[in-house]
Amino acid sequence: MAHARWIVVVIAALCLACETNRAADVLPGDTADDASPAVEVGAETAPDSATALDVGTDTQAPDVPDAVADPGPPDELDPCLEASCTKLCASSADCSATQVCVDTFDGCCSECRPRECDPMVDECPPCSTCEQVVAGHPGQCVPIPCPSECATDDACEAGEHCETTAEGCCGHCVPDTVPSGCCDEDSDCPELDAGVTLVCRSLGQGLHPEWGVCVPVPDVGWCWTDDDCEAGQACHEPGYCGCQMDCDLLYAGPGLCVLPDAACVPVDPAWVEEVCDAASVVVFDGQTCRSTCLGCCGCEPFCDYTFDTLEACQAACGAPTADFSKLYLSLQTEGGFTGAGSLDLWLQMGLLHVSSPWGQPPYCSAYLSADTYEALYALAGAVDWAGVPATYKSPENPDCCCDQFVYEMNLSFVGPEGAASYTATTWCDESLTNGAMPQALVDFLQALDEAAHEVLASCAE
Repeated sequence: MAHARWIVVVIAALCLACETNRAADVLPGDTADDASPAVEVGAETAPDSATALDVGTDTQAPDVPDAVADPGPPDELDPCLEASCTKLCASSADCSATQVCVDTFDGCCSECRPRECDPMVDECPPCSTCEQVVAGHPGQCVPIPCPSECATDDACEAGEHCETTAEGCCGHCVPDTVPSGCCDEDSDCPELDAGVTLVCRSLGQGLHPEWGVCVPVPDVGWCWTDDDCEAGQACHEPGYCGCQMDCDLLYAGPGLCVLPDAACVPVDPAWVEEVCDAASVVVFDGQTCRSTCLGCCGCEPFCDYTFDTLEACQAACGAPTADFSKLYLSLQTEGGFTGAGSLDLWLQMGLLHVSSPWGQPPYCSAYLSADTYEALYALAGAVDWAGVPATYKSPENPDCCCDQFVYEMNLSFVGPEGAASYTATTWCDESLTNGAMPQALVDFLQALDEAAHEVLASCAE
């Protein structure tokens, strides 16, 4: 019994200690009544299953939450956050035709930049061209500059439509019908008398550059556009105004078909017709360099292909020239009112002999002045001696009827190849004026006659 009482005392002491601890845990706002009732030591109480302490029985530990995984070091900052730019394009489709989309700042940003190209190949898209911006670097595709007015017909006024190039760029509003004084094709040009045929040609100029104007069919070697020339040739300096274009032209007429960048272009000396107060020009006729008529300097539109001297022509064209400094000539006459003819001449390297049937003195010789002989020499170089026929007498008047003078001339000079060249021909007075004789030969004979009278005048002094 004593043993059981001792056990009760121990249990009571333990309960008192628990109550003391609980009292210490009471919050300041709690009252004594709120605390668990104390257990009186020594009082026997009926054991309560809810409050009884089972000494010797292990109590269950409270649940502890699972440990949280270690997150490790913080993630690195996004490098694009520091880039002060944005993505202006997602692909080249967001850029113009002459640009490409390029990533910048390690792909954080993007922008449209000019498309690179090779100026020698021009790999650019339609309506653009490759331009060398910096020497030694790739070129850049740049839009072809053009005053584009429209892309569709809706942008044009009533009675007009939008017309573009084959690539679809540089649109212009053009009338639906042919403007007055212009043409779209050859059939739009009127028919003229005297066998003159007109064709439609366009320079791409004027109020309506898409339309052309009616011009005469050019002769072979002449042109209004490149289409009039042979393959590989270009039309040089044609002179005409565009559709409904008011322009002041220094030269009006067809241009000359030439090879691009050619330093030497064949020019017919007969084309140089205008006489002015200037030195005669020299041209390359396709075989040799020749001087034109005295004072002939009107050379539009081929002035770029004439020369000031025979030496300059020969250097550019690599062509031999005829040497008229060793010119030999005899000119004998007959007929006329008296039948005695006119002046008979012999020219030997600048020394001129003159015989006159009526003058005083009847015979005279003198060296020509340097200026006179140089002018005569230049005029001789303008004549196509190889094309001079045996006679210029008219078939209707072969006997030079009605007191005309009859002339017979023999001439020799050193040809372009260094060999002597000979020419012999006859004519009557009328041949000098009826157009049968080429103007270059007429000019030469007139200068020779003036030189003969100068010699006669010197002998009369």
